[in-house]
Amino acid sequence: MSSRASSSRARALARDALALTLDMFRGARRRANKSALDRARELVAAGVVDEPAWMRAARVAAPSPRPFRARKPAPIALETDHLIRGYYKREPAAAFDAIDCVADASSGESRAHHAQKFAIRQLEVMRAKKMNEREALRVVEAERDAERDAYARAAREGRPLDERARALTAPGEGSDVEFGSEIERIQATEEVEWSARVEAALRAAGARDEDAAPTARAPRRRRGA
Repeated sequence: MSSRASSSRARALARDALALTLDMFRGARRRANKSALDRARELVAAGVVDEPAWMRAARVAAPSPRPFRARKPAPIALETDHLIRGYYKREPAAAFDAIDCVADASSGESRAHHAQKFAIRQLEVMRAKKMNEREALRVVEAERDAERDAYARAAREGRPLDERARALTAPGEGSDVEFGSEIERIQATEEVEWSARVEAALRAAGARDEDAAPTARAPRRRRGA
């Protein structure tokens, strides 16, 4: 084989190797001249690439040469989806609440988000009491407010309730009297600690007198306080 033919063959194999790599990222609507299996066979036979791990399985059950077409499946919609959307529309700040999906890591016990639990309870009321969406909303909001008040009262009395027993409120909601949730309390505490560190650094650098009053801010009252 002449050097020109060898060079041409090498370039062809290089193009096939590149095409095989790009096949993984090729759009579904774009059709290739060769399948990934055909390209892999040629490249493996030529010693350009090692046999891919999937090639043996592809030999046993080769993909169909014809493009597979099927109807687009209908979107999955649950009965509570529009209720959850309504919840976030009424309380957009709830979308930023942390989601703790595992109540007990050792047992793997799962815990639904409070927006989902609120929607499920609203749907239950609608079915059980033959109410429309707005009427059921008022009932469940009253139940949620009662639960929040119970956690807040227990926290003030020094006998906090079990967080895992919450049915409609967010984790930590109502447990802290000053803040709207446990996360907000932690964030405010971090602000105070950061201010104290800055104050200490300024004093150490001589930028502030030792006798000067500290400028650390008190925790801010946040949403729901």
